[in-house]
Amino acid sequence: MPSVVELRVPTGLVSFERLDQWLSTHLSESRSAVGKWCKEGRVLVNGKQCKASTKLKGGEILTVDRPVSAPTTVLPENIDIPIVFEDADLIVVNKPSGMVVHPGAGNPSGTLINGLVSKVEAGVGEALRPGIVHRIDKDTSGLLVVAKSQRTFECLKAQFKDHSIERRYWALAWGEVSAQTIDQPLGRHPTKRVKFAVVEGGKQAITHVTPLASGIPAQSGKGGTVSLVECRLETGRTHQIRVHMESIGHPLLGDPFYGRKGDPTSAWRPVVAGLMGQMLHAKTLGFQHPNGEWMRFDSAVPDEFQGVLDFARVHIDMECI
Repeated sequence: MPSVVELRVPTGLVSFERLDQWLSTHLSESRSAVGKWCKEGRVLVNGKQCKASTKLKGGEILTVDRPVSAPTTVLPENIDIPIVFEDADLIVVNKPSGMVVHPGAGNPSGTLINGLVSKVEAGVGEALRPGIVHRIDKDTSGLLVVAKSQRTFECLKAQFKDHSIERRYWALAWGEVSAQTIDQPLGRHPTKRVKFAVVEGGKQAITHVTPLASGIPAQSGKGGTVSLVECRLETGRTHQIRVHMESIGHPLLGDPFYGRKGDPTSAWRPVVAGLMGQMLHAKTLGFQHPNGEWMRFDSAVPDEFQGVLDFARVHIDMECI
C-alpha cells in the first residue's frame, strides 16, 4: 500500500519556496516525481490539492501519498488457484474475488500470476504479466485465460484485438435495468486519476446489457430494488462494466468506486454493508484455441454473489440462459 507521509513546513521561511522544490529536498526525490504526484492529487497542502508551483509561506501541513515502487520480477509462490482447464498451451482459471491478477505497486506478491508463473514459458508477454492477455479487477471474480507459450499468447491477443472473444459477466445493479447497448467512450477521470469515466475523446467502449431478473425487491419489499443483468463485452476497457452501469444510473451493488454514496435504506442495508466488493462475476469465456478448436467455459457465481440472490429470493433457470 502507498506510504502516507505528513510534514510540517517550518515557520519563518526566508523566502517563498516552491512546493515541489521543498518536497524534493526533504523527501530525497526528484522534482519531476513530486510534480507527478501533485498532478495525481497525491500531495495536499493543509488538506487541499495544490500545484507543484505552489509557494510555501511556512507553517503548512503537507500530506504526501507516496507511491510504492512496483516489483521488477514475478516470483513463483505456492498459491491455491482454482483451475478450470489446463493443457500444454493455456490455463483457464476461476479467479476468486479479492485476488489481484498480476504484481504491481502495492501488490508485489500473492497475485494470481505468482501462483501460475512456474507454468508459463520464459519471455511470454510482459515481465510483470507473463502469460496475461486480459485481466479482471481485484474484487471481480470469474474466468480468465492465461497463455503458457508465446504462440498461444499471440493467438489469444489477436482475438482480443478483433473482439472475437466471448465474455459475458453477471452483475447485480441498483434499480430496474432495461435491455440496452451502452456505447460510451471511456478514459481517465478528469480529476480523480485512479478512476475512469465516460469522457469525450476516450477509447470506444461497448457493453451489451440484458436483464435476467429486473426490479428485484428486498425480502420486505422495502429499500428499493436491484436487477440481475448479463453484460456482454464487445470491448475490454478498464472498469468498463462498472463505469458504464454507473453512467446509466444503475451502479453495481458493493462497488467502492462507482457505487451508491451512503447506505441503502431498509432491508438492503445489512446485505450491502457485508459485501467485500462489487457484485460482478466473469461468468462465461469463449475463445479459439491455437489448434483451431472453439472453447467455451461457464462458471457458477461465488457464494457472496449467490447469497444476495438468495436474500432476494431470485432463482435463475440455467437451462433458459
